[in-house]
Amino acid sequence: MLGKILLVDRDNKRRGKLSVMLARKQYLVHLIKTGMAAFERASAENYDIIFIMPGTDDLESLVELRCAVPNTRVIAINSVSNGKSTEIINRGLSDFKIRPFTLDEIVDYTDRLMEQRRFEQKISKLNFDRVCVAISSPIRRSILKLLYKSSSIRFIDMLREIGMADEHQKVVFHIRNLKRAALITQDEIRNYVITNEGTLAVKSIELFEKSFAGFSIEE
Repeated sequence: MLGKILLVDRDNKRRGKLSVMLARKQYLVHLIKTGMAAFERASAENYDIIFIMPGTDDLESLVELRCAVPNTRVIAINSVSNGKSTEIINRGLSDFKIRPFTLDEIVDYTDRLMEQRRFEQKISKLNFDRVCVAISSPIRRSILKLLYKSSSIRFIDMLREIGMADEHQKVVFHIRNLKRAALITQDEIRNYVITNEGTLAVKSIELFEKSFAGFSIEE
């Protein structure tokens, strides 16, 4: 099972077809017709995603459902004005999708949501204080990214790749910081390799850089 989904939909045909498509992707899908039944079910069981399909519930019920399950992605799919969708998101939904849509698009969207959720669960296990200190230096970030792309690398090759061939002591200092943070280690032949925690740190850096791409602060 790749994830647990609650599908709230009054349309029997659409609900049945979408549930089959999601089940084929190894998702466990529970079906509910009404908002009140969804609220009761979600309060009793943990779900990764709750899909609210068109015509299912009013705004207040959707907000109540989101408040009841803060760790669950509650996604409303409906046909409303942009102003109304913005209001719904601001009042507590994880996301809002406006029709027209296809069931294949919903399945693809589910895959992306679940991949993001698995990543969030992994990085939640990191010691963020320690990791943030470790990656605060651009040199240490360069080392991590280099090791992320390499299975292992010798110290001399690392110096050359990051453009610091004549700064051995400075690089050693940064390597020690990364090792203390358990982001890198050395293998049996003393080559440097990235750890699982280091891999998550790199992915976090990439996500952060992507989120703030093109962002600038005006003085």
